[in-house]
Amino acid sequence: MAASRVSESAELTLYYTPSSFYSQKIVMALEYLNLKYEKKHINIFAGEQLEPWYLDINPKGEVPVLKDGEVLLADSADILQYLNDTYDTRRSDEKLLPNPVTPLGRQVSTLNQVVCSVKVFILTFGILFHPKHASRIALSPEEIESRKGFLSKTVQTLEAKMATAVSPYKECYNYKLTKFATGAAMLSDEDALLNEIDITKETMQKCEDQLAQSKGKWLLTDFASVVDITLMVILKRIHNLGIEHHFFSDGRMAKLKAYYERGLQESFVQQTFAY
Repeated sequence: MAASRVSESAELTLYYTPSSFYSQKIVMALEYLNLKYEKKHINIFAGEQLEPWYLDINPKGEVPVLKDGEVLLADSADILQYLNDTYDTRRSDEKLLPNPVTPLGRQVSTLNQVVCSVKVFILTFGILFHPKHASRIALSPEEIESRKGFLSKTVQTLEAKMATAVSPYKECYNYKLTKFATGAAMLSDEDALLNEIDITKETMQKCEDQLAQSKGKWLLTDFASVVDITLMVILKRIHNLGIEHHFFSDGRMAKLKAYYERGLQESFVQQTFAY
């Protein structure tokens, strides 16, 4: 059950990339809460997030960003908290983020920290560089090439922009150059990929164990919480990367697989991935 829309005239604008993990979390939350919002597609593969106009919105040059009137939020966790506090008017135990002083709120907070620890970017880039660990990849050839070239192309773009950049953009470009230089080797490291798959298995097993105890439709209750949103986006990414066999082969984690298949039938989930 989704919450009633608070205001038909809510002027929410989401700057996002459809295939971005963090963007998908916010889209799913907005759809679940049945909020009216406008999408602004930022093509990160073409370097649009590095343009000065976007850095004026988010100095880190990342997606997503939510704009609500004069309010600008540039971190997915902050956005989810804002949506919960501002637009989710349901009673405490039905909210995306239930009251943290309640037992349910503590459960959601603890489990969400566990699920959010999955390093989706390592899984994503690792599989693209080492496809032998995937049974198949449900991404278009164009998206695969865009993602594989994302690191090197972004570095080249940043280096070019640094030549003529002025403050404060120059500081941003320098920060991102350092970040990409240190992260590129890790993202193409096969051992890092395999290690993250093992760690993710442990996390997914904790979700399986929770589902064995749950009496509701979702992980903890009959109402989806922020942890369900995070988990559904992770499970969709696992499917798209073709690494489901690492988790669900031979009947393993049957409850989690059934949970994912149920979730895919929800309209707010379908809207999230309709791109």
